[in-house]
Amino acid sequence: MTASSSNPSPSAGTASPTRSCSVPIRTSGGGSTPCGCSSSASPSRPSSPRCASVSPSSGTFSRNSANASSNSSNSSNSSREAPHTSLRGTSTSRPRRGQPTEPQEIDRMAHAFTRVTLIGAKRHLDLLLPSDRPVGGLMPQVLDLLQDEPSEDVAAKLLVSPDGTPLDAAGTLDDAGVTDGSSLLLCNAAEAPPAAVVYDVTDLVVDGTPEVRGRWTAGFTAATAIVFAALGLWAGAELLLAAYAPTSAWWVLCVLGAVLLGAGTLAGTVPRFRALGVAFLAAGWICAFAGIVHRGEGLPMTALLTSALTVLLFLAVGIVATRRRAMTSAALTLGAVALVWVAASTLASEPPRAAALAALASILVLGMLPKIALSASGLATLDDQRAKGDTIARTDALDAVAAAHATLSFGSVITAASIGAGLWILGTDDTTQVWTLPLLAALTVATALRARAFPLAAERLALYTASAVGLAALAVSALRFLPQQPWLSAAVVLLIGVLSALSLAVEPADHVAARGRQQAKRLETLAILASVPLIVGMFGVFAQLLESFR
Repeated sequence: MTASSSNPSPSAGTASPTRSCSVPIRTSGGGSTPCGCSSSASPSRPSSPRCASVSPSSGTFSRNSANASSNSSNSSNSSREAPHTSLRGTSTSRPRRGQPTEPQEIDRMAHAFTRVTLIGAKRHLDLLLPSDRPVGGLMPQVLDLLQDEPSEDVAAKLLVSPDGTPLDAAGTLDDAGVTDGSSLLLCNAAEAPPAAVVYDVTDLVVDGTPEVRGRWTAGFTAATAIVFAALGLWAGAELLLAAYAPTSAWWVLCVLGAVLLGAGTLAGTVPRFRALGVAFLAAGWICAFAGIVHRGEGLPMTALLTSALTVLLFLAVGIVATRRRAMTSAALTLGAVALVWVAASTLASEPPRAAALAALASILVLGMLPKIALSASGLATLDDQRAKGDTIARTDALDAVAAAHATLSFGSVITAASIGAGLWILGTDDTTQVWTLPLLAALTVATALRARAFPLAAERLALYTASAVGLAALAVSALRFLPQQPWLSAAVVLLIGVLSALSLAVEPADHVAARGRQQAKRLETLAILASVPLIVGMFGVFAQLLESFR
């Protein structure tokens, strides 16, 4: 055991006010892992033979008196060497670049740690304990570091949380819900403080009601009123126009929608009438959309006009909700996606071909969204200013981070909707399935793998939904292409379901997960690159080249 102290070693019977130590802890692999601790006082103690044992049934750690027999002492020593434990302190250091890493160092860095305060009878310690190791395996080292003296009688030692709940020796700190900064008390089982009890159930229910999720709040009241107001205004206008001016319904609804959008934007700028402004905006969008539908244009023109209407809605919501950066970026993203579909429809008259171009372009836009979010939110500008030595206010940085996440969320949802629509339309092709089937598979795989780069749940769920739409389109298209082998599509879908179920039960090691992420990135790049020649073949370019050389 090695120890380093900021003060000279105290003599017997004295205590050093501050002390830091680095203690190699024996592991099951024969190596040692450093343990760092800091204590407010470290009184010296005479060395005395002790024995310790961990009871498998009770999960508690017990130690005998100093006069224990040699057999029990030997068994305790073996039991104290057996657990695979590692306690980490601030004195440890990571290996330098290029320096070989020891196996025990790799094992130490592969586990998460929780900073806790251990309170013993004679000293207090601040330690980093492994969060994923059983508490019973850590007890021998905890007893040594706290300098817990043996008593005359056998006593089971427990670690107790501040609320009086003893930690299960078979469980981990994560299982017990121990967070950074928590205090754990080391005491005998008979001396452990009692767990919290309830004397008045009514008071408990009243005090705990605000913490219950899903309670009806003022926000739900406002949302319900907004929905009823928007739908009521639209439904009333529809009924009146159907009765008195059915032929003029489309332009009247469009004008009414524009008026409501303008009124909602003006009312939303006043904090008192912000909810009313949101209701007017929702009603205006619904009325204008109904007018577009009454116009009776084709699906492409209807989708284009709806996209333009939604862009106006995003801009208005950005003004009302004081989130101009995020909503402006969402409006620009939606406008860019709409232009992509317009360009694809111009280049290809057939819907499957246009959908192939739009889906590939949407995936490329999806890859640029993180950089767009950083630039649009101003976070990249703040980073440049800080690099020049300027002072950045914390509020500005937090606002920029929130705007970046909001921009990324809105953009990913919009792009995922475009990708899903393109994949579904691509699956309806019947003429060039030799090219559309592998193209559909490549775009679906690229979308699913791209989802792992997005941090928020809404972003990943949107992309996974688009991937599911692509998978469904692929299965339906494969059934049409191979009507004699329906088992093939069923086998692929079942395989994906089995792999998804196995992911719930199997947790790969950190290095395996890192290697898997690298392979997934390569596969994503390969899928996107493979989509280009598949689209070229879908347009018949390769067939024309073959005909020209005959």
